[in-house]
Order: sequence, then structure tokens, then C-alpha cells
Amino acid sequence: MPEPRVRDGIAYRAGVEVLERYPVQLHAWVRVENRTDRDADLTFPDGCVVLLEARREGGREEWVQARQVSCVESVVPVRLEPGEAREYGVQVSAAEILGDSLPAGRYRLMAVVRPRGVRVEVPAGVVELAN
Repeated sequence: MPEPRVRDGIAYRAGVEVLERYPVQLHAWVRVENRTDRDADLTFPDGCVVLLEARREGGREEWVQARQVSCVESVVPVRLEPGEAREYGVQVSAAEILGDSLPAGRYRLMAVVRPRGVRVEVPAGVVELAN
């Protein structure tokens, strides 16, 4: 598992699991952990705490979930005590990612969170996608 991304004492670690093989259904998650010795107040700009991006290995094609979803326009406040962690997830299908323009194959997934309006990309894993 990749090392977490750490910003201002907050660690972000992501992963992805295949829920169904046909059609492929994915669940990606981000674990947010306060590694400081004080309370941490985070705000996420909307109801989509986690968004996914898919990049074809060795290629430039990509899929960006933020371009295709509508998020509830409501700030999500989070307070984490020292050492506390929370997990946020998102589900997506291979058909959503591939659409009608991307080929089947191996894709590297990035989970994107935006605490305090700062974009943090967290590697979630590599998956094999097909319609």
C-alpha cells in the first residue's frame, strides 16, 4: 500500500476494491487521520468528499469524476481529535469510467479530496476495467 499523503499533520490514505466483477463495480475510499496533538478542523467544499480520477497506465487518456457528477453544494465540516481517523468512500462502475471513449485496460485510480479547498491527490490503486 502506498505511503499516505500528509498535509498539515493530516494523513490521507486511499484504496480501492472491486465489489462486482461483471459489470465491474468499484468502491474507493480515503482514510483521513489527524496525526497532530491538537484538534483538527477540516472543511470539504461540497457533498463529494472523495472524487476519483482514472489514468491509463502508459497513456494520457483519463477520466475525471468531477466533470460528470453533481455534488450537493453544502460544506462538510469535520473535526478530528488527535489520533482520530474517519473514512469516506465513493462507488463507481467501469462503464462510468470507460464511457464510450476509453478502452478497456489497466487504470491507475487517484482519489481526490479537497480539505480547506486544497486539492490532495491520493493514489488508490490499479484496476483492470472492461465494459
